[in-house]
Amino acid sequence: MSTPTSFDSFFANIDKKLEDQQAERAQVEAEAPAKAAFIDQAIKDAALLAGSYRDALARRGITLDISTGATGIGVTMLYKNGRKRTLHVSKAISGDYLEIWTVQPNRKEADFRSTDGVPYREGNYSDAVFSDKLQKLIDDHIFEAKHHEGVR
Repeated sequence: MSTPTSFDSFFANIDKKLEDQQAERAQVEAEAPAKAAFIDQAIKDAALLAGSYRDALARRGITLDISTGATGIGVTMLYKNGRKRTLHVSKAISGDYLEIWTVQPNRKEADFRSTDGVPYREGNYSDAVFSDKLQKLIDDHIFEAKHHEGVR
């Protein structure tokens, strides 16, 4: 059996933990405005980039719908049979990073949601990340079109 810590040492340790937690909260609060600004700008930039892809696809007779909101952007492509494929970039529930996820149609089953599981922040996100994900969405959409009566 271990010897209990002295009363004074025990509460000195508790005080240190409380101070550390308070410092951590203060740091999170201080960083919040910069994180919010990054997320807002990333969503605006993604919407502009998606618009360029929408226009290029429209010239090829393919529809790409864009929906934007305060917390994210959704890009949707439809098949002739009504099924759809969607890419989302949105603020995480915690509010301090972006999440990227897709909704994809199975050929005969219900649609499924997929994410790469990466919390995107200023250090690992750029327009190139969104462009790469959007290009994959478009490429997958075209590849699977034969199973959904073609593209719209």
